[in-house]
Amino acid sequence: MTEELLDEAWLREEPQEMLNRAANFLTSAELLDVRRARKLCEYVLTLDRDNPGILFMVASTYMREGRYALAECWFRYALVHDPKMAPIWCNLGYCYQGEGRNEEAFKCFEKAVELDPSEASYLNNLATNYVNNGTPDDAIERCNKALKLDPVNSDALWNRSLAYLEKGMWVEGWEGYKAGLKGSEETQSSQKRKVRFYPEHKDLPYWDGTGGQSVVVYGEQGVGDELLASSMLEDAANVTNLVYEAHPRLVNIMRHNFGNRFPVYGTRKISTDQVCWPMWQRIDAKIPILGLGEHFRKKDEDFPRKVYLKPFDSLVDKYKEKLAAMGDRPKIGFSWKGGGVVTRHDLRSIGLGDWTDLIKDFDADWISLQYDGADRQGWNTPIVAEFEKETGLCINHWPEVVNDLDECYAGLINALDLVISVNTSVVHACGAFGVPTWVLTPSRPAWRYNIEGEHMIWYSDHMRQIRQVDDDWDGVFKTVRERLNSWMQERAAA
Repeated sequence: MTEELLDEAWLREEPQEMLNRAANFLTSAELLDVRRARKLCEYVLTLDRDNPGILFMVASTYMREGRYALAECWFRYALVHDPKMAPIWCNLGYCYQGEGRNEEAFKCFEKAVELDPSEASYLNNLATNYVNNGTPDDAIERCNKALKLDPVNSDALWNRSLAYLEKGMWVEGWEGYKAGLKGSEETQSSQKRKVRFYPEHKDLPYWDGTGGQSVVVYGEQGVGDELLASSMLEDAANVTNLVYEAHPRLVNIMRHNFGNRFPVYGTRKISTDQVCWPMWQRIDAKIPILGLGEHFRKKDEDFPRKVYLKPFDSLVDKYKEKLAAMGDRPKIGFSWKGGGVVTRHDLRSIGLGDWTDLIKDFDADWISLQYDGADRQGWNTPIVAEFEKETGLCINHWPEVVNDLDECYAGLINALDLVISVNTSVVHACGAFGVPTWVLTPSRPAWRYNIEGEHMIWYSDHMRQIRQVDDDWDGVFKTVRERLNSWMQERAAA
């Protein structure tokens, strides 16, 4: 394997030259180059086995590969030899953060700042944790300190923008949000924003709001974000000749709603060098869909808070018929799990077992809206089956429906009486389509859910948040039970 990765001439270089070469490889977006870096570092390590700098580089290659457990072991070994080396603490924090171990990450980032308070990136790492913990003022303070040291630090600008958005400081938030657009289409982190580079339009500028231009708006981040931000497409279409590049799983819904106003292509997951439509479209500028907020959501009053997507009537009728055949009990949809490791599934998820008493005590047909991850098809089916076996309770879980956004979002949810969900894309679908929904929001939510209040500024009053206090879901379920009692009594009396 070494022979395939390394040029033999490199192994005849001086150790420092090999390390310099490894450091260059380590900055590459290519996994093959990261592995080359690791092989070079491992070779130099045989010449100096206790050198903390070399140990740090080996560990960093494992971190870049996403092999966090191995990276942690190497970083810890490096700290034995030099416990005051700030970069080791910083990268160890990255590993913990990558595994969702945020309290441990926070301590590492604090230690890095203590050892080297002049490094802007260490302060920004602390800011990341404050953003994730729902303490935006602390995040802004750390970002401002970082920006005094490095005024163009894009990561600090990005984190400060998230903190501003959490606080509803829209103008300041959207301005800094553009800092997440650094890099290339191929090197974007999943934690930041996607950049699209269209071969037919290589120097396409970021849209500055100028009217009358032909502008491509492309989806970014998750399906939920795209559903949320699609409320601004009509605003943009009123002042531009709009072309919309949608998530392929949303393209039918978006064409159904906007296809008569502007072209909608489901290509945003396809590499732009394989996309044909730019060849026959005039484009003057581009902007990711959430970037439209800079132009159309500058203050609270700019949020129309109305239903803005229409379902497929035929699908709604189909699921109304299916649900009616189950009897006249209320039909309640629910979702218990959201996000991944990076997007804080630990905060956004409630174990299915914790729903047992609610499902048992309320006489309703409970409909699962829990979709599978793209890389974990069928993941939730055995979980539901095990729940039903252990509790004797029935959950109507139809994976072929919930994993098809046309069927689920533009059909099923619109036939339900109520949805109760953790923070996930189902919430944004319900918000967009006007489905009555109770949103179970953690005490440390993403900025889209604000940091206080029952309402969601993006949606109408059919969306109500029940907020967690001190990471305790018991209090949330107590409120759900109280509201369900009232809701079912009102329904029975109607």
